[in-house]
Amino acid sequence: MENVLDILPIGVFVLDARFQVAEVNKTLAEFFGVPQEQMLGQDKKRLVRERLSRIMENGYAFSARVLATYRDNTYIERFVCHVLPEGDREERWLQHNSRPILTGTYKGGRIESYTDITGLILAEQEIQWITTRSLQLQEKEKARIASNLHDELGQAVLAIRFSLENLQASLMKRADSPDSELRELQKSISWVEKLGTEVRDISSALMPPLLGPLGLDETLVWLAEQYSSIAGVDICYQSFGVQQKKVFRIARDSHLPGIPRKLEQHSQACQRPARGSEAGLQPSPDHRERH
Repeated sequence: MENVLDILPIGVFVLDARFQVAEVNKTLAEFFGVPQEQMLGQDKKRLVRERLSRIMENGYAFSARVLATYRDNTYIERFVCHVLPEGDREERWLQHNSRPILTGTYKGGRIESYTDITGLILAEQEIQWITTRSLQLQEKEKARIASNLHDELGQAVLAIRFSLENLQASLMKRADSPDSELRELQKSISWVEKLGTEVRDISSALMPPLLGPLGLDETLVWLAEQYSSIAGVDICYQSFGVQQKKVFRIARDSHLPGIPRKLEQHSQACQRPARGSEAGLQPSPDHRERH
């Protein structure tokens, strides 16, 4: 048994019916930085409380999860623990898997395995950093575009509107001005006014003006209120960039008639969120399965 366990790439504890360590392999000793001989034959409950919990990032939670399986040895347990570095012990993230032993020499005991998922966790952290950086760059670009829309296109539209209104005032003073031309001019002024409103709405959707002077929290309240008024439902907020998509999705999925169309019109300048829930890497789900 010992030789077989020692060639495994995962760490293994085999506990007898009294939850004493009957077998422990070299891989586990390396993971925890504790020699095999110091764990063999030990009361696993005491080992967890006095030694193993101290090498974990959240030792109390680790201890609680493991000891709970000894009090109720009827289910499969899975969770991720973080081994902290010290001396020769390396930092690792380990996937804990344990289940009751139902037959054989150690019937009534429990077998625990620890798989090194450090590479997976570090890759996830790298993805999260890249995603955050990407969102930051997107927000910066959106702010630039919003500023250009407001300062350049918005001002140009306003200038056109003033010019048309001045021309209209001039023509109205002339008795020989055709009514048809005045009507067409009024249509043009109305169209330019609508264009100016759309430019302001697009600029605001890209980067709400409250975000600069008031800060993130106040802007999130404003954002939630905007979508709440459109959807007619109460919306709670949590952060901006990604939060904007989440708030959009909450309001869109309210199942009220006409809401999706209104939201599409309201957010036409923003990146359209994908349908469905946001799926992400979750390497450490809490999992209990009765055996």
